[in-house]
Amino acid sequence: MKIQDYYQRVRMEEAGLDGPDAWITSLPTKNGGVGGRVMQVPTRIAAKMLVEGIARRASKVEVQFAQEGEARIARRSLMEIPVEYIVPSDLREGE
Repeated sequence: MKIQDYYQRVRMEEAGLDGPDAWITSLPTKNGGVGGRVMQVPTRIAAKMLVEGIARRASKVEVQFAQEGEARIARRSLMEIPVEYIVPSDLREGE
């Protein structure tokens, strides 16, 4: 494929994607790329991955599942914030 054709296809794919980011699902590759990973990436990167055949557009169900997983991780990390109480020495008992 000519370089001009490649970038023309990338621009066409990018024009078909909505917003600044796009949800894609990775496809398995011969050199060890793992398939089935759902991710949100900038539209330019998504367009390149689609043209190169290493990703496809994620389905609505995949996007919803990924967003729920991200929300669960965010809630869990907020719950694990360490809290340390500092008590002035004049308020400590037995000293």
